[in-house]
Amino acid sequence: MYIAYKIKKLYMQRYNISSEQPLNHWLSISLKISDNSSKHLNLSLAGWRPGRYEMAEYASYIRNVKAFDKDGEDLSINKSDKNTWEIDHTPEELEIKYEFYAAQPDGGGSWLTPELIYLNFINFAFRVSGLEEEEIEVHLNIPVSFKIATSLKVTDKRLIAKNYYELIDSPLFASEKISFSEYYVDETKFKIAFCGENSNPENWKNDFEKFTREHLDLFGEFPFKEYTFLILGLPFQAYHGVEHNVSTIIILGPEKEIESTKYNDLLGVSSHELFHAWNVCRIRPVEMMPYDLSKENYHKTGYITEGFTTYYGDKILATSDVFSTEQFLEEINKMCKRHFQNEGRKHSSLSDSSFDLWVDGYRNRAPGRKVSIYVKGCLSALALDLLILRNTKGEKSLDNAVRELWRAFGKTSLGYSENDILQILNNVNAKNVSQEFYTLYHQTIPIENILNPLLSHVGCKLKQQHSQLLNERKFGFRLSPDNSGKIIAIAPGSPAESQLMIGDKIISIENKSKDLAEYLSSDKDQDSLTLKYERFGIEYETSLTSDGKTYYDWYKIEKNDSVSKDQKEMFKKWLKKEF
Repeated sequence: MYIAYKIKKLYMQRYNISSEQPLNHWLSISLKISDNSSKHLNLSLAGWRPGRYEMAEYASYIRNVKAFDKDGEDLSINKSDKNTWEIDHTPEELEIKYEFYAAQPDGGGSWLTPELIYLNFINFAFRVSGLEEEEIEVHLNIPVSFKIATSLKVTDKRLIAKNYYELIDSPLFASEKISFSEYYVDETKFKIAFCGENSNPENWKNDFEKFTREHLDLFGEFPFKEYTFLILGLPFQAYHGVEHNVSTIIILGPEKEIESTKYNDLLGVSSHELFHAWNVCRIRPVEMMPYDLSKENYHKTGYITEGFTTYYGDKILATSDVFSTEQFLEEINKMCKRHFQNEGRKHSSLSDSSFDLWVDGYRNRAPGRKVSIYVKGCLSALALDLLILRNTKGEKSLDNAVRELWRAFGKTSLGYSENDILQILNNVNAKNVSQEFYTLYHQTIPIENILNPLLSHVGCKLKQQHSQLLNERKFGFRLSPDNSGKIIAIAPGSPAESQLMIGDKIISIENKSKDLAEYLSSDKDQDSLTLKYERFGIEYETSLTSDGKTYYDWYKIEKNDSVSKDQKEMFKKWLKKEF
């Protein structure tokens, strides 16, 4: 059952969104424009979205773009480039109709089923030339029983955006299965909206309030009066979050595990995205001030935008006592394992990998080509934090640099350069740290050479770990985690490199064709391995012999067995916890 509403105010831009058959994921969209005074209109889609530094090609999800005058007569509409449509001789009132394929269930996409409508307007909303600052009304044709969760103003289930920029920065979901909770930190209101089953956001409120207050203690003020956590639970494996000025959209699954095995993930991504409300949403590199959504915004400071955020997302959970020391180190060690098992650390610096996000996005088109701005960026932020603690004898930390970034660039809406970052770090350290900065962000020198001496000042160390999987440890090849037997990586110089290739499918190991993962993760420590595998539809057999080396080694951070009083005091200044 659907309902219609009387419109009390005539908006110059009015969207109507519906779907006759949600199972096919196609949305029918109408944009009515009134009081138009221009004889030529450009309607353009964003080429990418903030928080994801790659071109998105949203136009590839749109079809049947047509334009009509108020009498329903066709208007000529033509594309001038891949993301822009032009209408000449435009009347005072017109309507643009088109369809959008909403089949991307992640933090930056849109998703449609009979039970749920989830929208990121940046995927499909047009930037109408000359009307960017005008208010926009959105009417959703949804069942009466559906509730709506969004940071936008909602009136009688109609959405009102102040302008185009607020619209594309405000995701929403609508469903019967939405539950709400809220809390205050000082005078600022925080809302949690959860769409899904088997979880209750009231159960999370205490932890959310604790880490939110710690964010306030770090920055000194909130950059908003109200903030909304939009958390969408899905029945399958999912993990993603995207920052927005006054909200975040977080996707997690399987939803039945959110309050058990996925709860730390929920806390981690929620803290991460809240940190983004300062860092990236407002503290931004000069190349993105303002955003140009029509083309690539090349920048080399992804280690600030995502590296700092990844580190602080977890550090704040520790300093707020939401995470124990052990939980915090577990999260940091996940970063360690991902970094040290990535061959790209030997071939690309953090700054170059940041720039190259616009080349190959977030995919590994070529193995071992680059590092992650999230992963190595996080470990480099850890190194800076420990460096400042050491240099200032615990009087200051990276927190001081973050606060200065907010004061100098976030509150002023000025974009920072890399030199600005270095100057702030030099000021906080009261000494020149250019060499350490250059090594972390512009070189491929092993980060363990930097981290280990710094960790010793807080009573910790890096300890080498070997892969628990026989195929990785002795023979140097990795298999897909989906148990398909497909080879997804091969270590350079390993026994596997001369006989196997990425994409080969292992059929049997030592004549065993079942439970291969269990066999490889057992306590067996053999020095040879007989494999049958399939390549391009042809079966082969080969034997691998260990060369005595180990592959896919990594380092984890752990506490020292014996620590001094000074180390314990420095540890407490780092994480606000007793050693």
